[in-house]
Order: sequence, then C-alpha cells, then structure tokens
Amino acid sequence: MRAREKNGFTLVELLVVISIIALLLAVLIPALSRAKNLARRVVCSAQIKDSQTAFLAYASAEGEGKLPIGAMGAGTKPVPDYYMTGDGWSMLNYITEPTWLALTKYIKDTRTMICNSFALTKDVRNDPAFKGSPYVPTGSTWNPPAYKLGYNYHGGHFAEKWPAPRSAATKPWVSPYRISDPGNLILFSDMITMSDNAYGTFIAHTPRGGITGTVIGQDPMKLAPNGGGNIGKLDGSVSWKSIRDMERHHRAKNFGINYAVQPYTVTSFGYW
Repeated sequence: MRAREKNGFTLVELLVVISIIALLLAVLIPALSRAKNLARRVVCSAQIKDSQTAFLAYASAEGEGKLPIGAMGAGTKPVPDYYMTGDGWSMLNYITEPTWLALTKYIKDTRTMICNSFALTKDVRNDPAFKGSPYVPTGSTWNPPAYKLGYNYHGGHFAEKWPAPRSAATKPWVSPYRISDPGNLILFSDMITMSDNAYGTFIAHTPRGGITGTVIGQDPMKLAPNGGGNIGKLDGSVSWKSIRDMERHHRAKNFGINYAVQPYTVTSFGYW
C-alpha cells in the first residue's frame, strides 16, 4: 500500500518561510530607507547648486555684482537705503517679490528652490497657495509680498548688524552682499531650525527622513545627532555637513521690534 502523497507545506515549513521573509524585510527595509534619504540628500545638493547659479547669474547680469536682497518688506526708509541698512524684516527662507520676479528668468525650474523634505511639512503642503515652488503664504500681510523658499538663503540679510546674541551658544554670522565677497561665506543651506513656539523643530535630512515640526523647542543636535544638511557657499561649492559640526545662529529678525533677539519674543534658530 502506497503512502499518501504530501500536498502543500506543513505548519513548521510555513513558519520557517515566514521567518525568513521577516528576516529579509528587517534587513532590507532600513537599507532601502537609507538609500531613499541619501537620494533626497543628493537631489537637494543639486537643487542648491542650481539656485546658487541662478542667484550669481542675476548678480552678475543685473545686480552690478550685488546679490539679491534677502530681507522681507520695505521697512520705513526708501528702498535703496533699506537695501543698505536692512531696515525691515529678515527671515532666511523668504525673499522679496522683486527679487523673486527677477530670478525666475535665470532658473529653469522654480521647484528646485523647494527642498523635498520641506514640501512634506503640513503647513506647506496644506497651504492652497503652494504649487510646488516658492510662493506667498495664504493670508500673508506683507506688502510687497514675500516669497517663501524651501532653503535658507543667506544673502543680503544684514545679520552682522543685529544686536549681539544673548547666549554664547548662539553665534553671530556674516551675510554675503556681493559676488566679490569671500567665497567661503554661506549662500544657501538646507533648513535645520528650532523655534520656541508652534513652528517647532524642522530638520530636512536625518537617517529616518525629515523631521517636520512635531517637537517644540527641541535642539536638533539632540533630536537627530546623525542628521545634517547641504551647505552652498558663495564660491559655488556645495558640501554636506553633519549637525554635530554645525553651530546655532539666529535666523529671523525684525529690525523694528528686534524679533528673535530681545527677550519675550519668538526665538527662531538656524543651524549651519
């Protein structure tokens, strides 16, 4: 009498197969995540390079060697004087409307000025005005409008004229104005920010992806010590920098009320 033929898997065999699949997933998923984050990092590096090229081309062709202004609003003085004194707003991821309109002819795809991690944040993604490239946030009261970028633009922000930081942990910084300024001055950087109010902490690139404002007032160096960002300099170079090697700076200022400098006002820090 022949033994009954075996059909299908036994329970033990099925469990072994499931265990092997689970083991492979445990090994592959982190690797795929790292590859995805590395790809985003490379894309941002290329986008910063394109943005640098556009801003430098504008400065050479139309700005008489002067970089586009980075401050927001017209302040209380005539525009030419305001450009020199910085009497108005400054926030690193905003540029004036005239600056934006002048730059669009020098950059092929304006979406390159929005970091792919920045575009994933809820406040940006849910804003009806956001179409994937720099935009005027809905409800903005600035006159003239200020366009919101997806990177920090460090040019023309008068940061060295701000009052000295209250803490030694916050470093002063110099903003480039002309293409003839020292080439090692930072022109663009990935946003790594910390705010002590609802804006929270934002880190564009970490091993587990972007951190998008879910933690209020949390130091990025403690929140994602293995994160970092791309740094684009005035000489046209772009390099990666670890958060561990970065320093903290003020990244927002209103010259009328000393925003982010005086006590009891919202404090917004940037890391680069």
